[in-house]
Amino acid sequence: MNLKVLLISLLSIWQVNAFGQNISVKTVKMLPSDVRARTNPRTTKDGKDCSMVRVCVVGVKDLRFPDAVDNVSYSLNEYVVYVPEGQKVLRYNDASGSIQGSVNFEDWGLDIESKKVYSVTFDSENHLRSAVFVVQPASAQLIFNGENVPLDDEGMASVDMPIGSYSYSVTNNGYEPQTGNVELTEDEISTVTNVSLQEHTYPVAINVFPDTATVFIDNVPYKAEDRKDLQLSEGKHNLRVTATNYIEESRVIDVKSNLNPIHIALKENKTEVVKHKDERTRTKTSVRPATYFSLAGEMYDKNKYYGFDYGGKIGLNFLKPLAGIITLKLGYEFGFMHLNDDLKFELNENLNDSATGAWLNEVPIQLGFSLPFGSYNRHLFTVLGGGYYRWAWVRTNEVIGYDSEKKEDKFAHNDVHDYGLRFTAMVDFRWFGIAGEYSRSLNGRGNYFGIKLAYKMNWGSTSKY
Repeated sequence: MNLKVLLISLLSIWQVNAFGQNISVKTVKMLPSDVRARTNPRTTKDGKDCSMVRVCVVGVKDLRFPDAVDNVSYSLNEYVVYVPEGQKVLRYNDASGSIQGSVNFEDWGLDIESKKVYSVTFDSENHLRSAVFVVQPASAQLIFNGENVPLDDEGMASVDMPIGSYSYSVTNNGYEPQTGNVELTEDEISTVTNVSLQEHTYPVAINVFPDTATVFIDNVPYKAEDRKDLQLSEGKHNLRVTATNYIEESRVIDVKSNLNPIHIALKENKTEVVKHKDERTRTKTSVRPATYFSLAGEMYDKNKYYGFDYGGKIGLNFLKPLAGIITLKLGYEFGFMHLNDDLKFELNENLNDSATGAWLNEVPIQLGFSLPFGSYNRHLFTVLGGGYYRWAWVRTNEVIGYDSEKKEDKFAHNDVHDYGLRFTAMVDFRWFGIAGEYSRSLNGRGNYFGIKLAYKMNWGSTSKY
């Protein structure tokens, strides 16, 4: 027989007495996938990197290792021992310091390398095995083989038993209980069982006003769509509801099987914009976007070519905030104007047209500022300046020569284009507004004056004050 094989066989059956138990070396091997010697390194006094040896033994909790570098840690039937690179033998003693035995790594075909991890497993004469439990939550109660087993602060426990099959149960108030079986076998010294209890949950209905409010449960935000099938664990929870321009409300709810629907109606806040309590801020002077449907009456002075005596327009105008109180106004307006009866369009020396009316199309573009005022900042005073473009479809009656009695309606028309400057001052009373406008043509068409009534609509992102 090969001498090396013989030595391994003898070492495997060699037993020592440790604290009333006979233990023997079961296995010695390298753990190539274990990187703890690199993530938790240790060095010798001369600065050389150590190797890690994990010594597993059930029921022996006070072994000593004289060859270890610095302290040896122990947890759940495992000693963690650091040794220098090239270590040949690992000795182990009892609590009194008496040498009980040693492990020769060369006999197991191993050379101890730095930053590598090795395992040494001992077996006891009664084949004790360890059932290791990792339980969440840590406050749960573990019953193993009919007896209560206390858990540590991290929810861990270890029970040393002979080889066999054992039952367990884990319970905790507010959680679903869990039961199972653990098989302690010849092969594994420790069998780890992870138990994660599921909380008792019950449906919770939360109705809030306004609908746009955000509900925080234990500081976790829930929007309206997240609350449709809301389930909460049994027990007390912190409930908080916030919404812009409303006063935040908080309360504690006790969730149980017969919990009634919860109704919360926030009160309006006149001085503060209410957000998440960590983001609360005072109301800023700012302008909300708005859409206006307008009716306008206008008068124009006369000039050499044509003039509008009076008329009306309808249109849509959009007020868009840019930054703070700075606003941009865009729009489109359409209307009809009655024309001065004496207005003539000289087409040629023998043919004149008498203008009787005009259809208007206008596009104003203005920039200015808006100042909110009144309770809740609902109203606006707005001053705008900018330009406009106008296209007028002018209806005329054909005239033969200069004799007005020979006038014949043939619905001829002329296109008139105009552009210029426009200034507007408007007061907005939440739902409607009144404005005065002055326009100055840059195309020789004269000065225009107008009064406009506007109704504020709520379309898309548009909001009412």
